[in-house]
Amino acid sequence: MGVNLTVFASSPHNGTHSDAPLHVIEKGAASESLDAEAFIGDCIVLDASKGVEDTIPEHVLPKKLPVERVLFKTRVGPPPDSFPRRFKGLSLELADALVQRHVRLIGTDAPSVDRADINGLRAHRILFDGGVTFIENLDLSRVAAGTYDLVALPLKVSGLCAAPVRALLRAK
Repeated sequence: MGVNLTVFASSPHNGTHSDAPLHVIEKGAASESLDAEAFIGDCIVLDASKGVEDTIPEHVLPKKLPVERVLFKTRVGPPPDSFPRRFKGLSLELADALVQRHVRLIGTDAPSVDRADINGLRAHRILFDGGVTFIENLDLSRVAAGTYDLVALPLKVSGLCAAPVRALLRAK
């Protein structure tokens, strides 16, 4: 009896993933530095899909955050089959507010926490500088706004600028 062996090669940014600081910071920490504890625990899903602007404004955050993990649902429907030309990224004010409120992890169903048309990845840098971990390209298409239990562990790989993530939400 034999076995099947397959080979798999991919960018760690394909599908749901967590960027490591190395992605935007020269000599930043690589994928093995991602804190597994940040990816497990209570979270809130906020619906940021309304409106036509390409930036998620700061006012989508509730006055009091009941948890230290926040996921942003920015679109209606399933993830696109190819990289979208436009998607909603965090405003810099929102990124600052998340840091100021000591949010531990954020997630988005967009391919990036920064808008597609903005160079410099400034929201990435604000979040990394503030110690916030994040997940990009989540599939929140069948998830309603509310509080959930998040289990979204990054693959433990070394030396990469990001790590693939398998994300699960459980109803509370």
